[in-house]
Amino acid sequence: MRSDRAEPAHDHSHEQNRFAVIPTAEKLNADPAYAGGGVTIAFLDSGFYPHPDFASRVVAFHDISGEEQSLYDIAEPQAHHWHGTQTVAACAGDGCLSDGVYRGLAYKANLVLVKVSRNGSIGNKEIEDGLVWVMENRSKFGIRILNMSLGGDRDEPTAESTINQLVEQLIMDGVVVTVAAGNSSDVRSIPPASAPSAITVGGYSDENKFSPEDFDLYHSSHGLTKDGLVKPELIAPAMYIAAPILPGTSTYESRGMDSMTFGPSPLLTWSRMIVSVRWPLAAPVPRSCCCACVRPSRLSEPTSRYVVPGPSAGRAPLGSASTLATLDHA
Repeated sequence: MRSDRAEPAHDHSHEQNRFAVIPTAEKLNADPAYAGGGVTIAFLDSGFYPHPDFASRVVAFHDISGEEQSLYDIAEPQAHHWHGTQTVAACAGDGCLSDGVYRGLAYKANLVLVKVSRNGSIGNKEIEDGLVWVMENRSKFGIRILNMSLGGDRDEPTAESTINQLVEQLIMDGVVVTVAAGNSSDVRSIPPASAPSAITVGGYSDENKFSPEDFDLYHSSHGLTKDGLVKPELIAPAMYIAAPILPGTSTYESRGMDSMTFGPSPLLTWSRMIVSVRWPLAAPVPRSCCCACVRPSRLSEPTSRYVVPGPSAGRAPLGSASTLATLDHA
């Protein structure tokens, strides 16, 4: 399944400028000794494009709808490829198109990509089919972490939610499951984010600065679930995350040479958490071990190359967390 594609030729510079976002590893003072080596992470999402930052480490691709037989046969990017591509690249991209500047924290992890959209839409049935596939293929591909940046059709308690029941079973089988809290501060999290044992993550904006006094909350779903549990357990950066732009799209063309295929704006539907989980994953990670508000360490003051004049127009919806990058030594 791994790709031997050559890196595409490009003649632009990767040097950061004053508009650049702070790389994620610097934002969170991540330990470079932990890069996801030996860990396989599965992603359930709307779709994926074989981006050079991660395509060579994809060990399996599955489309529950049968619309796309192979990741590497995708010639033209479609709208449904955008979300999953950005999530995977920001989490586990190796930064080859930016000389390593914008690599994810789990840049050595193996990847399993599961497309759960059908005709561009995702419903309960599609999510359930994706979870069943992960459950059936967990041992085959050594999946230890599952990330979902999506939501179901309706709010219901776990006793009535097939999605949440499948999540709970995966966790009992030893898979760490991380899920986006949701995109609206006016409502609570719904399946799969409301699954009792899932690590549900909301977001905050660091305004592309290192000073905690400048941080602001993102509009994440929160509150008591139908099961009476408080969600999310954690908050993590949800804005000012470098993310790839799909080639051939109007956004890509408008960014021109300066884009480096990464947009320094809140394009990414993602709130990526780095939790220093250094215990073995032979058994499920207790949710109580992760119930804390995590704040990134204050680093040195940003230099002029990190100055951003302000957020780009619009806000990208929240994505999900991941315990991924600190699990194994590089």
